[in-house]
Amino acid sequence: MKRFKTWIERTTPMIPRISFGLLLIAMGINHARYFSDFKQFITEPMPQLAAMPSLVSGIMIVLGWVFIALLLVGGVLLITKQYHYMAHHTIMKALCSVLLWIAVVIAFGTFDVSFQAMDFAVKPIILLLLYALVLQFDPPSGKKRS
Repeated sequence: MKRFKTWIERTTPMIPRISFGLLLIAMGINHARYFSDFKQFITEPMPQLAAMPSLVSGIMIVLGWVFIALLLVGGVLLITKQYHYMAHHTIMKALCSVLLWIAVVIAFGTFDVSFQAMDFAVKPIILLLLYALVLQFDPPSGKKRS
């Protein structure tokens, strides 16, 4: 019975970290599967950029694939708990890049697009808060914070 209790104590902090890593991987796969809709969301909101559509859409498509790669790599590194410094940076860059893009859309987009972008701003903020909780349950060093 004591062996089972110590196993529970060792594995319980891993559950939030693994769950959040799987969530990031699922989000990355979902964005990759529906990339045409994702591409439309990241290239369409600002009519001011219509003067150079091929350059801007090309840059946004590349950034969209980089975002997907950051989600997948961050999720895998978080699950394996290896290279925690790199995992932290990939996750933060992925989620904060969404917030940065939404801020640019709100600042330079039309009113309708700005209003719709506010709905999208909630998801990365919630994910950042969840990530902070995951770090509280299972810190990278393996030691509990006091």
